[in-house]
Amino acid sequence: MKDVTAGVDYLIDRGIVDSDKTFVIGHSAGGRRANWLTVSTHRFRAIVSKDGWADDWLLHGIHYSRDDKHPVFVPENFQKNSALFHALGASTPTLFLMGNPKLGGIDQYDTVRWLYQALKAQKVETQYVQYPDEGHVFERYENQKDSLERIEKWFDHYVNTPKHNP
Repeated sequence: MKDVTAGVDYLIDRGIVDSDKTFVIGHSAGGRRANWLTVSTHRFRAIVSKDGWADDWLLHGIHYSRDDKHPVFVPENFQKNSALFHALGASTPTLFLMGNPKLGGIDQYDTVRWLYQALKAQKVETQYVQYPDEGHVFERYENQKDSLERIEKWFDHYVNTPKHNP
């Protein structure tokens, strides 16, 4: 994520972006990165994570075929990049929009729900919305509309709310 934050810094340094009004939205692998930014920095006003995941441990522990790279042998490789292992101290309001794993949604082990619960436990403003009739890409018009309206409302609220600094 150093490249993402470096890009944001570049835009801020040049006066193109207001550092007090930066937001994140990511889908799929971008959602995974948004989840990482939720727990690793306090610089963004709010974040939207759409059908990403929060941890590689479970995925690789079940599906990875090379035994020498299995999480049981190198847990530090998976923990250092896990949003779940770094959730303590997170404070950025985060909206999670998720598809149904049974229909192709990416988070088949519910790692984002774990992250959502970790944020709630710390009283971070967060919402978790699952679209039971969608997979990885929302295709139904009513769900596309609903998710875009939720994103707009989420960002509008935080652009006008004082930033919480821990």
